[in-house]
Parts: sequence; structure tokens; C-alpha cells
Amino acid sequence: MSTGKHKRKTVNNGHKNKSLKNTNKHPSLIGRYPQLFFFIGALLILTGICLITIGILNHAKLGLAMLSIFFGITTVIFANSALPSKH
Repeated sequence: MSTGKHKRKTVNNGHKNKSLKNTNKHPSLIGRYPQLFFFIGALLILTGICLITIGILNHAKLGLAMLSIFFGITTVIFANSALPSKH
């Protein structure tokens, strides 16, 4: 096999590897900024706890607190899974 053919084959194979590397990136917003969303989730949980403990409870405040805690926990779980490992 001539050296010219060999060079052309390596160029084609290198192009395939570039497309495989792009699929490993996180396309989601939580995947791009996991620390920010971890912080936002923790703030939502703290806000829900504060709404329950401070002041007079009514049904609207209790519902808002439960929603805040629920969305905070789910955001923290997804952000924690997207954080890079520290191995």
C-alpha cells in the first residue's frame, strides 16, 4: 500500500472520532452548570423549610413550601449526578 493511501485513510478515521467525542458532552443546562443548579436546589430547600417554620401556616404557604422542597430536592439530585467525579 502506498503512503498516500494510508494518509487518506487516517484522515477519514480521525473524522469519525471527532463526532464520537462530541456525544459525551452534556447538552442540558444542568449538565453545563451543575454547581449553580446545586446551589439553586439547596436554596429552594432552605426556602421551603423557612416557609414551614417561620410565621403562621396557611394552606397556600404550606403548599408553596412543599413545592419548593420537592423541586429543590430533584434539582439537587440531578445536579449532583452531573457534577464531575473527584477521583
